[in-house]
Amino acid sequence: MSLLLLFFGVSTLAFITSHATLSVDPPNRYLVAKSMVDHRDLKIRLTPGDPVPPGTDLGRDGNYYSRFGIGQPLIFTGPYFIFRHILGIQSDKLIRALISLTVFPLNLAFTALVFYCILREFGFNRRRCYLAAALLVFATGLWQLSKEGQEGAHLALLFACTALTLRRYQNTGSLKALAASALAVGFAFLIRSDTAPTVICYLIFAFYLIRKNRRPADPLGQQKPNATKVSFHKSYDSTAPRKLASDVKSGDSSANYGHLLVDSFLKFRFEARGFPYFLVAALTFPALLIHMYITYTYFGHPFAGEHNPFSLSFLPRGLLGLLFSPGKSLFLYNPIFLLALAGFVPFYRRHRSWALFIASAFTGCLLLHAAVDAFHGNCCWGPRYLCRQFPLLFIPVAFFAFYPARLLVLRKAIFTLIAACSLLVQIAAVSLHHNRELHELAMAYNVGWSDRQWTMFEPEANFLKIRLTNLKNSLDEMAHDKIAPWPTTSDHLLSDQEQLNAPTLHYPAFWPYHLTYYLPAVKPNLATSLWTSTLILLAGLALALLLLTRGYLSSKQAPS
Repeated sequence: MSLLLLFFGVSTLAFITSHATLSVDPPNRYLVAKSMVDHRDLKIRLTPGDPVPPGTDLGRDGNYYSRFGIGQPLIFTGPYFIFRHILGIQSDKLIRALISLTVFPLNLAFTALVFYCILREFGFNRRRCYLAAALLVFATGLWQLSKEGQEGAHLALLFACTALTLRRYQNTGSLKALAASALAVGFAFLIRSDTAPTVICYLIFAFYLIRKNRRPADPLGQQKPNATKVSFHKSYDSTAPRKLASDVKSGDSSANYGHLLVDSFLKFRFEARGFPYFLVAALTFPALLIHMYITYTYFGHPFAGEHNPFSLSFLPRGLLGLLFSPGKSLFLYNPIFLLALAGFVPFYRRHRSWALFIASAFTGCLLLHAAVDAFHGNCCWGPRYLCRQFPLLFIPVAFFAFYPARLLVLRKAIFTLIAACSLLVQIAAVSLHHNRELHELAMAYNVGWSDRQWTMFEPEANFLKIRLTNLKNSLDEMAHDKIAPWPTTSDHLLSDQEQLNAPTLHYPAFWPYHLTYYLPAVKPNLATSLWTSTLILLAGLALALLLLTRGYLSSKQAPS
């Protein structure tokens, strides 16, 4: 019951705060997804009179292509196929709205469920798993990132699934879990090739777990504390093929050669020393080859387009920017990850191999994206390119907060304070247009977001400070009767630029964006008044909080 309440609570809160315009930044990525499903290619097909979307280049064959690769279009192909070819919806506006209202909230909800299961595999009780899963999605940048048409939230879900299935394989020796982990990490690489450091760390760690699971039992019959609970090859009876062959020779009608072939295959599968290694490689490397083939065929480069140059000379600036800059600091916009530094100590003591795997995967991701020109990633509070690692990085946070069972009062106080601060930062992040401060910064310096990375190091680039200043100015204007406490019309929602010019105080009114923008855009007669949308907003928030609270209480009552 607690899992269902967690799922519906997270999806409801994500739905009601989904005020993103779903521009599928840039818009050409939706058009690429459409071509991938309808025409089996990557061409951007524009109707006469349509402007050429940003990030679009003219190919050698005279057709338009996106310079951003296949990653983001790939995550929209499934929803597009369902809405267009199964449900029969023909309006692109309506399909884009439905994707925003369903895929993104559900992605966040599934991430919470998977992380809950990860902590259960590590032995935490239900209450602590529930609380940690809720904090993962609402006290980190995943909440804000999940509302955008970006790949980061989907990669976070895939990496969470990878961690869950790997841990499941370690605990049970299930080859199905091992295969699922390989499929998840392979699909992650298919979406974005810059997940390569995590893929490499996964392969090393998976091979290590396979080798560990194949170690023979202790000769004295005493299992070591860190030994695997069940080894996959121990459940196989090596005498079964001989018994079955004997039955066949003796004329036993219950035996047949079909069973003999199946059992012989099982013997090969369980006793062949290289089969688990082959399984991982066979399910992972095809994704790498497919991605390289497609990107090379269409973009002339085996990994991605050249829109974000890579150079080791960028590394010092990128590291400082991702970790400590006012504009994109990991710890400023996700304070809860300060606890991960301390949480690695108990995590390493209990699960050394897992701690090394997570630290290596995060470090590889950090170094790679610090060495690219546009290290910040735009479209997100904090470093967007690091958000995919948040489910893995949150495991040490859980060990700091909940291990050992009897926590010191000081540790509880520190965890509560930092988690509350991180939650408030994320509430501030989702309450306004996600790019408002970036637009203001670009206009102030008269540069683009990626042209002058040094702007992220300026004190004026502290988006949290800017947002609080804008809120203070709005309160002052309201006190002097310059603006109303609540907007009386939804005209500000007609364009992004009008949203940027709206008073900060009015932004909560824009949360039910799908009611005041999408519906009029699709069916003008379905437009709702701002006050009606406000009531729906308040009802949705109350329902989400009720579901999450009931789920937490249910997890406390459930047996551990």
